[in-house]
Amino acid sequence: MRYVDWVKNAEKADVENFYVLNCDQKKKQHLALLNLCFGLVLLAFQLGAGFLNQSSSRTAWIFYPYILAFLPLAYFFFGACHFFFCSPALSQKQYSASLSRCKHSMRALLVLSALQIVLSLLYVLLKRQTLQQALFRELLYLAFLLLQTAITVAYSVFFNKNLINTPV
Repeated sequence: MRYVDWVKNAEKADVENFYVLNCDQKKKQHLALLNLCFGLVLLAFQLGAGFLNQSSSRTAWIFYPYILAFLPLAYFFFGACHFFFCSPALSQKQYSASLSRCKHSMRALLVLSALQIVLSLLYVLLKRQTLQQALFRELLYLAFLLLQTAITVAYSVFFNKNLINTPV
């Protein structure tokens, strides 16, 4: 029975779903550049937060989520670069390699940013007695993370408004 179904499916034409953006090639290039700009701004905020060298950065449960946040950013750039070279009509494979990759990596970055914020707040609350001089750096680090989270949410609004796909 399994073999018969396999033969029946093998004889069918390989028909893919296509996702067509509601724009022309010029507008799509503009959207692709904005996509890359969002990624660069998020990378700048991630690096800026790392350059603060606050006392919590020497703690493993603060350091590792910070380092792990670079993985979704790298994954985002792979998708954004792939989207830059695609046409406005994307096959399922192109959509998965470009826009879907961007969307999922931003979700992961949002989760990691929220985790970093919670852990940093926990660190500040636990070490508030010894953080007299370094409290400003810790709060500045939290501000970077909050701005990064706000930019990620702004990207999701941009994505939903401009890059929603419509199957043909």
